[in-house]
Amino acid sequence: MDLKLDYWRVDYTDLITVEDPQGKLLADINGPDIVRTDTGALSGIIVDYFNSSNVDVSGIDFESHWDFMDNWTIGVNATHMLGYDITLPTGDTVEALGNFNRGNFARSLPETKANMTVAWSSENKSATLNMNYVSSYKNVTDDVNSYKTVDAQYTVALDSDGDADTIKLSIGVKNLLDEEPPRVIDGANYSYDAKQHSPLGRSLYLKAKFQF
Repeated sequence: MDLKLDYWRVDYTDLITVEDPQGKLLADINGPDIVRTDTGALSGIIVDYFNSSNVDVSGIDFESHWDFMDNWTIGVNATHMLGYDITLPTGDTVEALGNFNRGNFARSLPETKANMTVAWSSENKSATLNMNYVSSYKNVTDDVNSYKTVDAQYTVALDSDGDADTIKLSIGVKNLLDEEPPRVIDGANYSYDAKQHSPLGRSLYLKAKFQF
């Protein structure tokens, strides 16, 4: 069994980023950069690049690999973020971690992401089962639920006339349990968070790979 645990911290200074249009609209609905038609309807928001004074990020990474039988292994990879502090153009500091971040330049930031893999192999055959997890986080008016999916794949390797060439045939399924993405109110008008979740339900696939 192998176990790894890393603590990391990254401090960015003078990070170049772009203003968030939703944040500018919320700050001043009639500001000079808010463009409206003659009837008052919103037609555009002018944004600009700026140097954020700093962005401080920290977290913990965990990784494990366990060969618990001759043909079986279990692997776990997980990241838990401890902080994600950003500085807005106004100079205010915001803790973006655990939020959808509709009103600032950060993307959605769930605290924890994890993946666990159970794998089996025997001579020219192998199978894997992957379990994926994204933790819940807050939106402006509600919470975005956690997201859990399961993927599976079975592979057969065929030798090409006894040479070193190998043909691998795989059949698999993504989102085996047909989980729907968590509902996000006005998630970029998609009703889900495209940066963290997938709208695709159960998907089957076939794959062939020639190795030489």
